[in-house]
Amino acid sequence: MGEENSQRTNDLIRICGIISRITKLDVRLFDGKGEPVFEMVSHRIPQFIACVDDWAQIDGVLRNGSPESYCYHTNVCGLEYAACGLRNGDEYAGFAAAGPFLSSVPDSDFISSVIQGCGLPIIERQPLKEFYESLTVAGMRYAGDLAALMVNLFSKPYTVPRLVSGALEPIPTTRRDIKSDAVDARSIINARYDFEKEMMSAISKGDKARAVKLLDENDALLSFPGRADSTIRSLKNISFVLNTLCRISAERGGVQPVYLHSISEKFAIMIERAPNLPSLKELSHSMVDEYCSLVRAVSGLRYSALVKKAADYIDLSIYRQLTIKEIADEVHANPAHLSRKFKSETGMTIVDYINLRRVEEAKIYLESMSATVTEVALMVGYNDLNYFGRVFKKVTGMTPSQYIRRSSASEQGKEGEKA
Repeated sequence: MGEENSQRTNDLIRICGIISRITKLDVRLFDGKGEPVFEMVSHRIPQFIACVDDWAQIDGVLRNGSPESYCYHTNVCGLEYAACGLRNGDEYAGFAAAGPFLSSVPDSDFISSVIQGCGLPIIERQPLKEFYESLTVAGMRYAGDLAALMVNLFSKPYTVPRLVSGALEPIPTTRRDIKSDAVDARSIINARYDFEKEMMSAISKGDKARAVKLLDENDALLSFPGRADSTIRSLKNISFVLNTLCRISAERGGVQPVYLHSISEKFAIMIERAPNLPSLKELSHSMVDEYCSLVRAVSGLRYSALVKKAADYIDLSIYRQLTIKEIADEVHANPAHLSRKFKSETGMTIVDYINLRRVEEAKIYLESMSATVTEVALMVGYNDLNYFGRVFKKVTGMTPSQYIRRSSASEQGKEGEKA
C-alpha cells in the first residue's frame, strides 16, 4: 500500500512538472491535510502581498466538491489560480494549483488598485510593478481551459509516453507550384509593408482608433507560416516586430527615448511570457493603445526642443533635489536663457513647474490612503514637511490633510451610488 501511495505521488509530481513546463506557470501539490507536498515555482510572491489563506480557501472549496470539480480563485491582490481536487478512490487526497496568473495587463491603474485595496505602503510600488509584470497574462477563458486540462490529467493514472517515428514521404513540387507560390509571396510581402507603413503613420500621430482598426483588419498578415516550429512562436516573433514598429513610430511622434525604453522592455518581457494565442492578441492591442497614448500625451506640449528637454528632465528627476543650473547643464543651455525661455513658453517659472509636477505626483499617493503626509513629502522630493504643505496648498487650494479627507469622502460617495 505504501509503495502504491509513493508511486501515485511520484506520478502526480510528474504531471505537475509537465503542466508547469507547458504553461510556464508555478504549480503546487498539496496532500489531504492541506500541507504542501511539491512545488515547481519560478515567481516568488513578495512577502507584503503573500496571502497565507489562499491555499486554505482553495482546499475548503475542493474538499467538498465532486471528483471532477475545479476551483478558480482570485485573491485580494488580484492574483489568479486554477486548481483541481485529487482523489484516492472516494477519499479526498489533496489538490493541485497552478498560478498565479492575470487576466488583464497590469497597468498603472491596476497597480494603484492593488496598493489601495491591500493597504500597502507606496514605497512598495516599484517592486510590486516588477512582480506583476513578470506574471503570465491570459484571456478570460484561460482559467477554465487550464482547469479542464488539470482535471483530466490528474483524474487518470499516469501513462509513460513512448516515442515512435517514421520517415515522411517528400511532396513533389512542380515549376507551376513554385511560380504560383512566388506570386502569392510577393503579394503578401507588399501587403505587409503597406500595413506597416500605415500602422507607423497612425501611431506617430497618436491615432489610436486608426491603429486598432488596422490591427483588426490585417490579422491574416500577422503570421509567418513555416518560419517557426509552432504557431505561438511565430506570433511571438511578429509581436516583437510590432513592438519595435510601435517604439520607432512613437519616437517619430515626439516621445523621448528614455520613456520608450521602459515600455518597450515591459512588452518584450510580456510577449515572451505569453502562454497562448489569445493573450498575444490582447498584448498587440495593449501595445498599440499604450504607445498611441504616449504620443497623444506629448503632442499637447507645443514647446521648443530646449524647453521640452528641460521639462522631460524635470519629470524624470522630481523625486530628488533639483537646481536650475543642473537642469541647464543637462540641456546644454545658459541658466538665465533657459529660465526666460521656459517662463515665456509655459507661463510659469522652472521652480513653479517643479512644484506643480511634485504636487501632481503627491496627489496620486495621497489618494491611495496608504501613506502618511510625511512619507509622501519625502517620496516626491521635499525634505521640509511645512514647505511641502505650503506648496501643496498654493497649487491645490487645500492642505494635504484636507485633500485626503476630500478624496476619502468622494470615494465613499461613489460606493454609495453603486450600492
